[in-house]
Amino acid sequence: DHAGRLTMAAHARRFDEATWHFLAHLGVTPPHLRTAWRDVVVREQRVAYHAEVPAGALVVVRSRLLDVRRK
Repeated sequence: DHAGRLTMAAHARRFDEATWHFLAHLGVTPPHLRTAWRDVVVREQRVAYHAEVPAGALVVVRSRLLDVRRK
C-alpha cells in the first residue's frame, strides 16, 4: 500500500499460494486433481495477524490438515 505494508489482497494471495504448496506436499497437485476428477474445498481458514508486514518481508504460513471427507 502507500505506506509500504502488505495489503489484505496481498495477504490473501500468500495464503492461497501456501495452500497449494501444502496440498502438493500431500500429493494433491493440479494434474492429480484433473486426472482423478476431484476438487478441493477449503471450508475454513483461521488467520492470526501478529504484526504489520512490510512489503517484501518474508511471510511464514503454517498449515495443517484437520479433516478429510467425501463431500
